[in-house]
Amino acid sequence: MLIRLKNVLRLWWAYRKYSELLSFRDYRFVNKRNSTSGKVNLLGKEFSFTNGFWFRHSLKEIFIDQTYKFKTNESIPLILDCGANIGLSVLYFKKNYPNCKIIAFEADKAISEVLLNNIAGSNLKDVRVIQKVVWINEDILKFKSSGALGGKITSRPEGITVPAVRLKDFLNQEIAFLKIDIEGAEYEVIKDCENKLHNVKNIFIEYHSLPNEKQVLDEILTILSNNGFKYYIKEAWENQKLPFMETKGPVYDLQLNIFGQKNMNIVFTLCSNNYLAQAKTLGDSLILHNPDYKFIIGLADRKCSAIDYRFFCPHTIIEVESIGIDNINDLIEKYNIVEFNTAVKPFYFEYIFSQYQEADSVTYIDPDIKLFYSLSHLEELYKTYDFVLTPHLLIPQTSQIPPKEQLILNVGSYNLGFLGLKRSEQTANFIEYFKFRMRDKCYIDFCNGLFVDQIWANQIPSYYEKVYIWKHFGCNVGYWNFSERELLKQDGNYFVNKNYRLIFFHVSNYDPTRPHILCKWLNYSFDERKDLKELYDEYGSELLKNKFESFSKIKPAFEFKRSHPHLHKSFSMWNRIGSKLLTLNNRIIHKTFNI
Repeated sequence: MLIRLKNVLRLWWAYRKYSELLSFRDYRFVNKRNSTSGKVNLLGKEFSFTNGFWFRHSLKEIFIDQTYKFKTNESIPLILDCGANIGLSVLYFKKNYPNCKIIAFEADKAISEVLLNNIAGSNLKDVRVIQKVVWINEDILKFKSSGALGGKITSRPEGITVPAVRLKDFLNQEIAFLKIDIEGAEYEVIKDCENKLHNVKNIFIEYHSLPNEKQVLDEILTILSNNGFKYYIKEAWENQKLPFMETKGPVYDLQLNIFGQKNMNIVFTLCSNNYLAQAKTLGDSLILHNPDYKFIIGLADRKCSAIDYRFFCPHTIIEVESIGIDNINDLIEKYNIVEFNTAVKPFYFEYIFSQYQEADSVTYIDPDIKLFYSLSHLEELYKTYDFVLTPHLLIPQTSQIPPKEQLILNVGSYNLGFLGLKRSEQTANFIEYFKFRMRDKCYIDFCNGLFVDQIWANQIPSYYEKVYIWKHFGCNVGYWNFSERELLKQDGNYFVNKNYRLIFFHVSNYDPTRPHILCKWLNYSFDERKDLKELYDEYGSELLKNKFESFSKIKPAFEFKRSHPHLHKSFSMWNRIGSKLLTLNNRIIHKTFNI
């Protein structure tokens, strides 16, 4: 009697972790049925299992250890479950990601019928079951059923025939989570999918090594690394207690769980509705050369009823009033539209870092920039540095080609049309400092030593460590550095000064409806810079295709100050006159000295 009581208490103690999943009575029932099928009430719904031992094992692995838990910001994440078995993983995904869509693959016909019944019994929606074996082509294969978790492709004659489906055909869209537990076929499938894994954000692979076959773990890990995954490995099953004494396990000599997580690469821009054509052109060029990146348009405006924002898919639009800027109306009242679009930059950095925890770095790029190459080198820089800046000039100026160096002394050493920040204590400190300055010092006011946010970036290398000045002639090419950079197109690709691949070009102050004007601030034309003409023509065509003419006519929803930034409604007439004169003085200085 005492022994029986001890066993019950021991079972009750172990049951505590499962109390939210099933009753103590069902837990005892499962523990008694090691090899036969049965039914329990799981999460309030009837759930069938085919083997008591493996049901307990999977219940612990999936619900208690939460092996498949992952982070996502997607409202409707897509999950591919290869080897769904009786559906415990499907139930877990729907419990934790209720809006997710699941494609579940299960080759064992008898088990897939149990899977379908469990999905129906639990009333799970948006789950598609494919009763085929996951493979590298559509074929008919031999399959050995175990009646539990171990069904697999086989070459033995006693296997049953099952249809196969090619997993690669399902990877033409963004996959939030890919689970591959297919009993030894994982290597062939992963290798076949190698050039589509850029669409996968998180991956789980159970690796199986057969005693008499070559181990291919290193090749799987190389494929994951080449696709940007950072992996973590732990033992799935203890096959060998004494590896130096034993040569093989009962079936496999090694079983590992491989967790692959991709760092989310985020680029964002800022614009009002009238600049959306430029923003879309930037986003499209980013995704063309960096298909695994996420692009966010920070809309420093309110959405306009005249715009169908579905036009910008797959890019994400985040309105400025939704990111929680305290006293945002103060910024609207004191700044003009350009200053406001710049002033909200640190607030967007803060918001994106907080909302996208899987992002180790966030990069800002101006909307009037176009990318021509991969940002893979930037990803390497983030492994070492917290800040990445691009200088306006790389060579001391001696020519008289405008703009002169005096302009750079007024607007700042670094062009903040590009700013890269890695998540760190340093950058968190900088964002707070940046927010503080942008609240009341984001004016275009040369007489007072101010030019939006760029002046403050001069301080970054002095205030912080791990700052990288990206001195590459192909980065942030713009009218301010045309005097030191010449463009060459060769075999469809652009190069700067013959030897440097063009990475991104800043097409500042360009209007495609006036294509003969290179930049309204420069007094030389395409006749003097024929090397730029084709790039500008291509860019102009893309802007027009992206509805430049309609977007550019849309007025901002916010009522910005049109006069000098220091002019407030409460100012006296003399204050107003003084502010007007100050604005005029700034213009005279610019015209006279070209600064």
